Amino acid sequence: MEKTVVVLNDELGGMAYAYQSAGFKVLCDVVPNEESIWIAEKNLQDKWNIQICKLSEEAYMELPEASVLVGRLPLLRGSITKYMDYVKKTYFEYIKKYLPEVFCIEALEGYSVGRKLEAMEELGELCDNHGYKIYIQTLRTQDITGLPVRGKRLYIVGCKKKDRI
Repeated sequence: MEKTVVVLNDELGGMAYAYQSAGFKVLCDVVPNEESIWIAEKNLQDKWNIQICKLSEEAYMELPEASVLVGRLPLLRGSITKYMDYVKKTYFEYIKKYLPEVFCIEALEGYSVGRKLEAMEELGELCDNHGYKIYIQTLRTQDITGLPVRGKRLYIVGCKKKDRI
């Protein structure tokens, strides 16, 4: 069975490129702005014809079903309440609607403190209610990949309890 992926908040198309190169079929790459669309189109559409759309609530309502969901939690400015609502309407709703086999969400390390921790607790509850085992770990991406990425990242991986990582 072909493993399909939807990528959320992919700044320059890098996550979609990596998954497609690893043998997954990327169904859609959601990018945050017009500049990212242009770059992602250059990197992805010419080679693989991947659907690319701009980050918006409307885009999330029309996403295709995939066996894997990956993405970064976006850096949105403004009210923390609006931010939390956004995360719930996008990532959480996708997980509830399609129940992908696996999801992997990347966030800045600071996401695990303060009000944002509430979203992590809600994600844990969502996972329990829908049959997921969740793994959360803070890692230095540079140590794992060798890429020149500063700072630590929080990785949240959920998989159906029958599956293993």
